[in-house]
Amino acid sequence: MLHMVSKVKLASVGTGFNNSLGNKGGAAIFFYLGKSSFCFVNVHLSSKQEKVQRRTADFEKISRKLLTEWRRWTKNQDKIESCNSLLKAFEYIFWAGDMNYRINGDRNSVETLIANNEHAVLNHNDQLTIVRKTQTVFDGILEGPLNFKPTFKLDCNSDRYDTSKKRRIPSWTDRILYKDNSNVQLVAYDSIVDLRFSDHRPVYATFNAKITLDD
Repeated sequence: MLHMVSKVKLASVGTGFNNSLGNKGGAAIFFYLGKSSFCFVNVHLSSKQEKVQRRTADFEKISRKLLTEWRRWTKNQDKIESCNSLLKAFEYIFWAGDMNYRINGDRNSVETLIANNEHAVLNHNDQLTIVRKTQTVFDGILEGPLNFKPTFKLDCNSDRYDTSKKRRIPSWTDRILYKDNSNVQLVAYDSIVDLRFSDHRPVYATFNAKITLDD
């Protein structure tokens, strides 16, 4: 399959301190597989429970700056109008990483909801679920169902949520989003609960995508 990969490019966007340093931001790889264009973006957005608008602004900035890089490389000056600037530039786009969106509520109520498997209530109060319905930068972007428990923040080598002094509210901070495309099918979206060496539980997604090969 490697012989079908071409036009590989890398780019990064910093959104950290002073809205520029790389402790937060995104890194992307662009390439063609046959005639199908792909963009994979790994992001680490602003932390803290209340920074919802900043996270959404980070996401928009990363998408906009990555488009600028792609247009510079391809010398494509066509005007691309879209709620998310990357959507019309690539056939397939995937965003993944620590997006840092939290669940609205207090620690005790959220933990009780988790213990009682009240996933519908948790979903209703998930910040990313809310902003995807209200912010145009997420138009045309999908996510699979959150049928797994919140993946942050847990004590290392344990199934206990954060017992430090901060007692952070359990949340689905690690997410995978993808461009709405009839040629891509989500097969699986889940976390791996048996990997306990981090304060995050890893999240994965599996997709099927229809590829256009060279003539």
